[in-house]
Amino acid sequence: MACAMSKANPSDQQLTGEPGQEKKLNTPSNWARAIAETLEESGVDVPSVFAHIGMDYDRLYEQDSYYLQDQITQLWNAAAEMSHNPYFGLKAGVRIQSTSYPTVGYALMASKNFKASCQRMVRYQDILAEGFHLKLEENSGDYGLTFDILTCELPPSVQAVDAMFSSFLSFIAWLTQKNVVPIKATLKRTQPENTQIFDDIFQCPIEYNSSKNCLHFSEAHMQYALPTADEGLAAIHDASACRLLEKSVKGSITSHV
Repeated sequence: MACAMSKANPSDQQLTGEPGQEKKLNTPSNWARAIAETLEESGVDVPSVFAHIGMDYDRLYEQDSYYLQDQITQLWNAAAEMSHNPYFGLKAGVRIQSTSYPTVGYALMASKNFKASCQRMVRYQDILAEGFHLKLEENSGDYGLTFDILTCELPPSVQAVDAMFSSFLSFIAWLTQKNVVPIKATLKRTQPENTQIFDDIFQCPIEYNSSKNCLHFSEAHMQYALPTADEGLAAIHDASACRLLEKSVKGSITSHV
């Protein structure tokens, strides 16, 4: 089942960290909650951090609540500084699991194979966050799944991109019972001082200072049949996800297929 809406292709300017010209973007509070809970483990006074940024802490656990993406960007950067952890995003990202987005998560789980699951994630990316830009492309001999965050007034935090990767990789490790791993990863970020933590999470060769954030998978891995596959349930969750997507898209002409 295909939805009637899809994200327009962003300009190169938006993906390179230059000031964007798009409207303000919203991010579900799930991401702020993951940051807050990870910060609390470090003994940080989280409400005071929210107050400093100008974020309403009381909305953190409200159902279907959102924050501006630029606020989340500030929160990511503050979290890395206050926790004294330059890899904070990797740690916080694993808190975003299938239950964080039940409708999308269940649709991904019910897909017939890993490729169909990735296709659904790309289709429903606006539900995960309005600023996400995910793309699945078939290359010569493999598939590339790219991850980016659109620029608002502030360039996206490297912590946010790290979190996208750790969240997705922890999810597919659970979903495929560790039978699917990337054959290669390319990251825009500079090579960190401690590469071991990245090696442990990515489980594949990593190229830093690259032109794109991308995970590469083999054709065999793409065709891996998911243990949780159920096409009937997938169709039900597709219908729910499409309704959510139509509500999340603001109706601009560029958002329509």
